[in-house]
Amino acid sequence: MTLQVLKGHIAVAQSIFPNKATGHRLDSFARKFLWDVKLDYAHGSGHGIGHYMNVHEGPQSMGSTPAEDDSGLEADMFMSNEPGYYLQDDYGVRIENIVRVGKVEDAPGEFLELETVSFVPIEMDLIDFQMLTPEEVRTIPLMHSKVIFCYQKQAFVCRFLGLMPTTSSVERRLEITSMKLVTLRTRRHYWLG
Repeated sequence: MTLQVLKGHIAVAQSIFPNKATGHRLDSFARKFLWDVKLDYAHGSGHGIGHYMNVHEGPQSMGSTPAEDDSGLEADMFMSNEPGYYLQDDYGVRIENIVRVGKVEDAPGEFLELETVSFVPIEMDLIDFQMLTPEEVRTIPLMHSKVIFCYQKQAFVCRFLGLMPTTSSVERRLEITSMKLVTLRTRRHYWLG
């Protein structure tokens, strides 16, 4: 189920939609790949995040039913992108990031897109890359390059301030993940640029 959850997460992250579209309309992007294998989940695919850091602050949300107070998505709103699947008493998979709603600059009308603003790597060992489209495969290295860039910036500052040792297991894991991506791109002929 990890594959279907990942594909739904990517579909939401890459979506382009009209200004004021409700999160309910985006929810089906997150669920589509689970629906294809006759599965679903009982929670929403995302929720608003407020300026007071309230975790489930509206009016924006992304659920399977329309929220009464959802006035539609607008630029500079923040919300989560978190499709998942849970098999009761067995396991669960959820991929969650925080996204910012932004304007699509070159659109003829008022269209919006999502920009991921939380930077957590996707576990590479759980992904069957042969089951992803070339566009989906290209998405993962782009996400990981942002993770590595942000982490290296933070690590430099922390080291400068003496807040962390010069080597960390997290940094090594990110470097290993980055090397895996290079190998995957070369072996499977998926190239970023």
